[in-house]
Formats: sequence, structure tokens, C-alpha cells
Amino acid sequence: MELGGTAALLRAARAAGVRHLVYVSIVGVDRVPWGYFRTKVEAERLVRDDGVPWTILRATQFHEFVAAGLKGMAGFGFMVADPGVPMQSVDVRDVAGRLLALVARGPGGTIEEYGGPEVLPMEDAVRRWQRARGLRRPVLRLRLPGASGRAFRAGHLTTEAHPRGTITWDDYLGAHPRP
Repeated sequence: MELGGTAALLRAARAAGVRHLVYVSIVGVDRVPWGYFRTKVEAERLVRDDGVPWTILRATQFHEFVAAGLKGMAGFGFMVADPGVPMQSVDVRDVAGRLLALVARGPGGTIEEYGGPEVLPMEDAVRRWQRARGLRRPVLRLRLPGASGRAFRAGHLTTEAHPRGTITWDDYLGAHPRP
């Protein structure tokens, strides 16, 4: 598990006398069994235990991340969507605004979740992405396997937390016409 970057950040923050470190993490990081997520949980632990005043913001997946994954998948000539997986992507501009609010509020020693304004079925998000890009690919409805698939279907990458972002998936797609 590579935590050198987080440890270096914390050393630099201590040396500089930082009064509030806001660490960005991922919604579901503590409930989805992925290696990278386990590393993020450990990084959060380092932040909590280090002594630098902190707040952790767990955001849902960025619209850009979802779009990049869909673009890669489209290259196969078909798309895969688990009909039971909800998606709640968030715009980076909304997250930036939330980060500013947290910085202004000051350290809380808390973990806060922040998500996009809507929760969509994965298949719906895939079809909207295709429509916005002018693509026609078959969408295979396939349950994602294993513990990760179960975690996704359980909604562990979504949050009911408020406040939420305001820029929807459709807003993002309309502002980012196909390449």
C-alpha cells in the first residue's frame, strides 16, 4: 500500500504550520472492496491521526471520470451496464465550491460526503452519454460480479448527504459535446 504521497503532504503541512488540511476522498471508500479504495481509507487514517487540523471530503465520482470510462468502453463496440447499479456523478466545479466552503468553515475533524444532484440507473446514464455523443452501441445488461458488484448495487458509491451539487449529468453532457 503506497501512502508516501499522503505522508509527505502531512509532513509538509506540519512544517508549514497549516491550520486546516482538507483531504479529498471518495464516497464509498470504506464500503467498496477495491485495493485503491483500501489505500484511500488508510490515507484518511493518516490524515485523522497526524495532528494537523483536518476535514475529509468524500465526493462521488466526477462526471469526467464516468465519461472517460464510458468512452473507453465504447471502443469495444458495445457498452455494459449493470441494471442494479445507481450512479450519482458530481461536477468538479460543484466539488470545488464545496471545498471552498469547507476551507472557510475551518477544521471540523469530520468526514463529510458530497454527491451530485441526481441518482440515475447506470443503464440510463450510459444511454444518455451515447445520445449526447451521437453513438449507437448495444447496451448489454450484465450484473457486475463479486463483492464489488454487490457493493455497487447496494448504492455504496452514492450518498444521501446534503448539500449536493447542482450540475446534473445532462448539464455536463450538454456542456461537453462529443470530441
